[in-house]
Amino acid sequence: CERGGMSVFKAQEWWATRCSDSGHEEIGQGCMVVGNLDNESGGSAKLAVGAFSGILRVYKPSGRDFKPEDLLLEQNLGAPVLQLGLGVFSSHSSSELQLAVLHPKRLCVYGLKSVAGDESAGGGFYQLSLMYKHNLARSAFNFTYGPFGRAQGKDYIAVQSLDGELTIIEQERIAFSKFLPNFLVPGPLAYAPHPLDAFVTINSEMQCEAFRYSVLSTSSAGELASDSDKTKEGKRAKPEWTCNLGESAYSVVVCRNTASLQGQSAFDIVVLGEHTLFWLDKLGDVKQQKRLDVMPTCLAAYPVKDPLSTVSGPVHNILVGTTTGAMLVYNESMHLVWAAQLPAAPMHLDVCTVGGMRGLVASVGDEGELSLCFLGTEPPQQVVNTAGQKELNYEGMEEEHRRLLSVIRDATSDRREEPSEQLVLRAQVPSALDPPRGGGGGGQKA
Repeated sequence: CERGGMSVFKAQEWWATRCSDSGHEEIGQGCMVVGNLDNESGGSAKLAVGAFSGILRVYKPSGRDFKPEDLLLEQNLGAPVLQLGLGVFSSHSSSELQLAVLHPKRLCVYGLKSVAGDESAGGGFYQLSLMYKHNLARSAFNFTYGPFGRAQGKDYIAVQSLDGELTIIEQERIAFSKFLPNFLVPGPLAYAPHPLDAFVTINSEMQCEAFRYSVLSTSSAGELASDSDKTKEGKRAKPEWTCNLGESAYSVVVCRNTASLQGQSAFDIVVLGEHTLFWLDKLGDVKQQKRLDVMPTCLAAYPVKDPLSTVSGPVHNILVGTTTGAMLVYNESMHLVWAAQLPAAPMHLDVCTVGGMRGLVASVGDEGELSLCFLGTEPPQQVVNTAGQKELNYEGMEEEHRRLLSVIRDATSDRREEPSEQLVLRAQVPSALDPPRGGGGGGQKA
């Protein structure tokens, strides 16, 4: 299991469905969230999945195996869904959660509510209400959220555009924007809390950079960036620190993966590169790195200890999804402790409690394969995929082997053999000469 290319064990499927009516649905990284979306008093988890087709689906698994009533909501939002987020995004409440949906040209915040209905007609239904939206001047790529600037009881949103603009949205208003330096293509984005209070991203030079929120807000003076600011060195953001990774990255997660870290501000920065998994501290120094033998697809962290059991908060394990469909689990000592084969290559991973089952792994594939699995010890039924292979022809292989040996023997032999085909020339000489043309005797005139 240490190589991660093939898992010995198979994840046991507890609940599964496909987020598509036609069987083909494209889903990107970050297009799934798990949590109490409707702020239910019981706190049961729901799963929200957004697709590039603009369809948002919300599920509430009621038990093992999928049932039609598990689909709470299916709504077309009218634009491709790039990313989902769950947090306190409204100023009207400091405890209720809202759903943030990122589209290419706008950011929308919704509230999910249960509407009571007639029990004889099948009960109530769920309604998605738009709380507010912000139109974006530039095409968006991804976003992150958190209590920027040590905000209390609320979350702010930072949207990264395709041309390197970082727009800060403080709930119902757009605060400011700033262009990132050394920008060519957008990279993953995450928020590191206090005392760093910074945005962590990977630039086009394959460097991990951190930008403090306080420096961005002060230098911008509360204004939106203009197109001319791209070429002005003094108008662009200044990083707090830079770490050279040497490869591009797929995802960044900020969590407490090292148990020895103490204090409420203790955290690690985990970066999933193309071939390597990096652990960085809050100062940008590489603590450890692990080489991956397969191409990864996504990264996630989940708590393994009760937050109240330690003063510094919970310790997190790391989940890594791969293109082979394997899920790798790394513990607080940064060691691979488990690997399991999922039903499909995951684009997003999370750990949740659904239907009274703790520790279920929620995964969604790039074609909408949504599943809840638990780690088992049953080996995969088909380790090697032989579908579509032809039946081996051993006689033909032996004949080809003899022919190649003959060619090699003739090429390496010093004796030169006569060719099998020859050109023969025969010359035939006549026994008598033909008389000269023109006839006539040989006499002379008198």
